[in-house]
Order: sequence, then C-alpha cells, then structure tokens
Amino acid sequence: MSIENTHHGAKIAASWLALAKRVVMLGIGGVGMYGIASELKRRGKTVVGEDKTPNHLTRTLALGGVLVLLGEEHLPLGEGDVLVYTNAISKDHPTYQKAQSMGIPILSRAEALAGLASSYSPEIAIAGVHGKTTVTTMTGHILTEGGLDPTIFCGGIMKNENSPYRAGNGGVVYEACEYMQSFLAFTPEIGVVLNIEWEHVDAYPTPESIDVAFERFAFQSEHLVAPLEVCSRGRFCEHPHLYTFSLHDRGAFCYAKDMRHKKGRYHFTLCQNGEEIDEISLLVQGEFQIKNALASSVVGRLCGVDGTSICRSLSSETGAKRRLEHRGFLGKTPVFDDYAHHPTEISASLSALRASTEGKLICVFQPHTYSRTAAFLDELARALDLADVVALLPIYGAREENVWGVSSLDLAKKIGAKATAYPGFSAIVPVLPTIAGA
Repeated sequence: MSIENTHHGAKIAASWLALAKRVVMLGIGGVGMYGIASELKRRGKTVVGEDKTPNHLTRTLALGGVLVLLGEEHLPLGEGDVLVYTNAISKDHPTYQKAQSMGIPILSRAEALAGLASSYSPEIAIAGVHGKTTVTTMTGHILTEGGLDPTIFCGGIMKNENSPYRAGNGGVVYEACEYMQSFLAFTPEIGVVLNIEWEHVDAYPTPESIDVAFERFAFQSEHLVAPLEVCSRGRFCEHPHLYTFSLHDRGAFCYAKDMRHKKGRYHFTLCQNGEEIDEISLLVQGEFQIKNALASSVVGRLCGVDGTSICRSLSSETGAKRRLEHRGFLGKTPVFDDYAHHPTEISASLSALRASTEGKLICVFQPHTYSRTAAFLDELARALDLADVVALLPIYGAREENVWGVSSLDLAKKIGAKATAYPGFSAIVPVLPTIAGA
C-alpha cells in the first residue's frame, strides 16, 4: 500500500534540504525522484538512494556521482541525513522505518520538490488528471526558447531535453501530481488545472473528493490557468486571477481559431485576449494536443514571452517520450508507444491514431493497477473498443495487491471477440506479426 505525503510545508522542507549533509532517496529510480536527485546534486549535496531494479535513470545518476543501491540492499543512516521517499514505497520499508526510529527528518517526494521549487520565481505548477507531462514539456520549451532559462521537473522524458529534468537559472516548471493529494504541497505563482476526472480510486474514494482537492490546489495558486469547462464547476470561477482557455469558445482568454488537420499535423491560429497572434502547426499527434498547447501558451504569456515566440516554440515542440511516440515499424505497420491508462486518455490516443491511419488499428494494452481496472472496467472496455484488435497483458499491480480479484481476462470478456488476454509479453510478441499482417 502507498505511503502518504508528509505535511511539514515548503519552508521547512527547503530548510531541511539546505542544511542536510546527505540526502537519502527511497525509490530513486522513479522519473520524479530523478529530477529531485539531479537538482540536489547541482546544489552541491551528497545524494544516495535505493531502488528495487536498475534502469537508465539509476545508471545516469550513478554516472553523475550518486550512490544507488539496488534490490534488497539498504543504506546506513546517520546524523545530518534527510530522507526523501516516493509514495510507491511501503511503510514497512526497512530504511524508512530506521529513519523514523532515529528521528531523521523525512520528506515525501512532493514536499521535497515543493522545498526546491520555492527558491525559484516564477514558480509554475502543472496539474490535471491528464496531460501534465505534455504541458510541462510544452511550457518548459516555450520558456526556454523565450530566453527565461527555466528549471524543469517533468514526469516523463522530454524529447527536446532527452531527460525528465532541465537545470536552469530562471523560473521553475514542474508537474503537480494529484495522487495522494501530492499537489497540495505546492503554492505556485502560476497554477494550471488542465482537467478533472475521477482517478486514483485508492486515494479518492468518490468523484467529489478529487474535485475538492483540485479546488484547494487552485486557490493555493496566485494565478490560475484552466479550461472553461473546469471553471464552470465548483468555485473555480471565483479565483481572483483566472485565465481561461478553450478549443472553440471565443469568450475564453485564449482559444484556437481555424483548426484543421493536414498532412498528419493540426494547424490553428492562436488567439489570446481577443487578439490573433500567429499560426501554430503541431508536431505532436491528436486534437487534444491543441488544448495542451493553449494552456502552455497562456503560461508563456503570463511569463512575458512574446506571442510570436510562443507560436514558434509550440510548432517545434516534439513532446515527451511514451506520449504517442512513434517507435518504428513492424513490417510496414507503424508502431506507437503511449502511457495512457485512464479510459479518457486511451480514447484520446486511439482516436488520434485512428485519424492518422486508414489501416487496421491494433492495441496492445497493459492495465495499470488493480483498483483502476476494477473501478473502470466498463469504461476501459468502451475505450479499447475503438481499436480493431485488442491484445491484453496481465495487470501491472504497481503498489497494490489484487484484493479486487480482477484480471485482464475480465476486461477481454467485456470488450468481446476482438480482445484476447495473453499471459505475458513473451506470449504476445510472437503473434504480433501475424496480427499486423507483417
């Protein structure tokens, strides 16, 4: 079971990290932890960490002088240490328990990030159930190209940076994740709420509970950027410094005009505050990316980036890895990799691919967490039904035990004849060429 966040506040977190002789990081191989570790190293701190398995992030950190223990090895703790953990670890983790018994300062990943981010201005937090990584990437690119030299903490690998982290000397842009109410650790100058849907059912028992959390985040932000549909609910419209965006509604502060799809790219004219700025031609796939671009453009405007520069930056933005990323071909069939795991995200990604192909659409899908699969079984089936063929892998449990008794076979039955549940990757790889006609 996931461990909850700490609630010391950004000022205390910043003070502890500044005074630390050494920072010990549990789950250091996670993409969010990587950025924090890199920033601490940049600030001259000794950083060490633990994780279950190696990956390219742990290897990169090790090459940069970070000691990383893998598997069942655990780090000794001592005076002057500060412990930073990811929510994915268990309260029974030996190093976490030892830190508690020794009275060592402990920070969750969110509070550590809040402490680091608080030293930057402007501080920009990107929240939303969907699209955080893409909008963080887009916003960071706009500010970088606009000469603001931001530090960026991203939840995925930014293609333009080939990293989830960018070190800068200007403001800061980061993902404000809603899981376990992590984003309530932040009080940014600019907060972005991209969308709100019921998600993370292990942390939010009802749709109303996630609405309340997002509303709190919105009013912790000095300036709020949000789509009109979000502002029509709750108290969002009462925010004193609200900037709205919309695909079509010209009553929004920012909207898209003359949208069209041509040669695999979406084109539109960016309009802000009643003024036509310039045309944008997106490299990233999917109509939903237009809304992501609008959100990013508003942040750019608030940070003083010239409108023409914003449009030029968005037209050259290549997105994040594993966000409808073209990975190659299986025979003549193009292969895309996508991180979508919520029904809305799956629908958006499959719809984008459907619009760009005339051939058969094959989806290989691994459900993410038992709780999500059980709660959204019908919705997942409807979303995956957009594909012509669906190949399902066993559920990735992540931090969970399967107390729901759900399986990919249940999902396959819901989808129908076009879906098959396979026992693992080794079973599905040999049959893919046949399915694809390669």
